[in-house]
Amino acid sequence: MKTHYTDSKPATTESKIYVADVRKLVHAAKRVLNNFDRRGTDVDSSSDEDFSRFVKLLYSSGMVMKDFDGPLFDKGPGQLIRNSVSAPVTMSRANLLTIRMFLHTLARGHRATDMGSGYSYFDEAYKSGGLKALFDRLEWLCEVVETNGSATFSDGAEIQDDD
Repeated sequence: MKTHYTDSKPATTESKIYVADVRKLVHAAKRVLNNFDRRGTDVDSSSDEDFSRFVKLLYSSGMVMKDFDGPLFDKGPGQLIRNSVSAPVTMSRANLLTIRMFLHTLARGHRATDMGSGYSYFDEAYKSGGLKALFDRLEWLCEVVETNGSATFSDGAEIQDDD
């Protein structure tokens, strides 16, 4: 599971994001979403190997950033992923930085609240439909970047939707 970021070399808001790392994350996320569909989120996550791998990939793919103020984001826009009306719409139009901010907040919130014993933050994002929409969008962004022949997401470049 070689990726570009580690505990000793964490990502920042300015770090390059590599499509190959994000593809691994999306694949892991799909496994987690399938598990949630099958058995729900009311189980202990500490023995869930798929979820553990997913959380590690959140950090190592650059989605969690050492210089991002997650608590500030969590009190405002971060709530959008938990709202079943706004979450799918918001996530389906998000750019990479917005996705990173949501995933950062979910990962850090999970780490801070249950320390790996539940699916806190992720369960609400899953139940609202926001988590699936976020990973669908992230997968689409990967496809656009790959179609453009790049291995990384461009710094500051916005990917435009066709409509």
